[in-house]
Amino acid sequence: MMAGGTSALWARWRHALLPAAVVLVLCLPGIGQGALATDTAWYTAIAWQAWRDALDGQIGALWTLRGVADQHYFNKPPLAFWLNGLPLLATGPTVMGARLGSVLACVLCVLAVARLGRLLSGREVGLAAGLVLATTWEFVRHSHAFSLDLWMTLFLLLACCAAAAAHVANRPRALLIAGAWVGAAMMVKPLVPLLALPMLAAWLCVVGRARWLGWVGLAAVAAVLVAAPWHLAMWAQHGEAFVAQYFGREIIDRAAGDAPGAAAVFNTGSDSVLYYPREIVRAYWPWLATVVFAFVALCRGEGGRPLRGALWLALIWCAAWFVLLSVFPDKRPRYLLVVYPLGALASGVWLARLAPARVREAWRGVERWAAPVAAAVCIALVAIGVRVHRPPHPQWSALAAWLAEDPERRLHVGGLAPQRSAQVFLDTGRWPIPTRGSSGETTALPPAGALIIYHRRDGLARGEHETVVFQRDDLIVTRLDREPWSPRAVADPGE
Repeated sequence: MMAGGTSALWARWRHALLPAAVVLVLCLPGIGQGALATDTAWYTAIAWQAWRDALDGQIGALWTLRGVADQHYFNKPPLAFWLNGLPLLATGPTVMGARLGSVLACVLCVLAVARLGRLLSGREVGLAAGLVLATTWEFVRHSHAFSLDLWMTLFLLLACCAAAAAHVANRPRALLIAGAWVGAAMMVKPLVPLLALPMLAAWLCVVGRARWLGWVGLAAVAAVLVAAPWHLAMWAQHGEAFVAQYFGREIIDRAAGDAPGAAAVFNTGSDSVLYYPREIVRAYWPWLATVVFAFVALCRGEGGRPLRGALWLALIWCAAWFVLLSVFPDKRPRYLLVVYPLGALASGVWLARLAPARVREAWRGVERWAAPVAAAVCIALVAIGVRVHRPPHPQWSALAAWLAEDPERRLHVGGLAPQRSAQVFLDTGRWPIPTRGSSGETTALPPAGALIIYHRRDGLARGEHETVVFQRDDLIVTRLDREPWSPRAVADPGE
């Protein structure tokens, strides 16, 4: 009886559990390797500081996030920082702790796309879609970063699931749930998630639900109601400072291409509308081929109504995000994360139901062996000690050791980006003292005798009356012998 019940349970949930197991074992190798670099260090420091202070009784630290040395952080809403920061309570500000939340988000995304496939086209498609996303390396690799985009993608996928469930059950009121999930996504990134609702509205029209468009409007209201409390609280508490940073620099300036870092060296080519097509062609194999085959099948009228409904959702979603991201000036590979799950849905439809018989038979073999092969690869990688990430740069450990020699040493920020100030905080527990605010205004000038830290890539170098007291690779610490402090502006020399 028990064996029969277990078999029935496995048959019912295999389409979700198998892909989740595969993606989990692919996420595990090297999860504690490497260093907390750039945005991951920055976000980890913000989340760790918020949870640490909340445990000390400062509950408001979770509501109003803070960055460098108590400066308010208004760039993003707090939900992803709460979720991704929770594991840090158990591990401290470690590399593994910073990544565990993103691993969870990645696994949940795979479960969500498997559910979406099952709702629209059955368990076979759900299983195939889940496995395709679980083995999309360009998607999975972001689980080893502190990823806001993974959490936003998860909530938007859950909105898609809610819309699909409403369509299948003929219950338009269920679209309000989709709106609530979009609101949760808006608590991860500003405003952008609202664009998902017109995409879902277009899909509903294609599948014969045009009369539901009023409910989509109510879903937008639900989304705003979910996100409004935090936004209104920030406006009430911080006024112009919040509005200028959140809506000005983070939304308007980014949309205009004027945000700092939008044309960073690592983002070469972002001025071209071909940036994302090149990224897809470079990184989305082998699944780019199956997505193309799926959309060709849709154009040829193949498949019944449920399969075509799933393919229409995938096509509308992928095409709309692709166009919107391509015209947005600030382009990053991680912004494509929102596209891959619905691409996986299209691949799942084709592999499970529309591909030639020999391809479908080969795919069933992949499904049978996916979990044991993934587990074997994971065990082998761990056993032979393969490095998935480069080791931490020794300059940071050298700086931490130097600072530990004299606990009274405090650093002022010379040329040091917030992301690198976060690295100092994570290594030592203390922020460097900022000399500029988030908008570039001067907030403090180092007095004579102050220690000032510079990184060679962050725009400033030591000026007159400064003596070098520590130097390792890209890092320099100087002592200001006498005022005034007059650093030199320098160009980023690159790697």
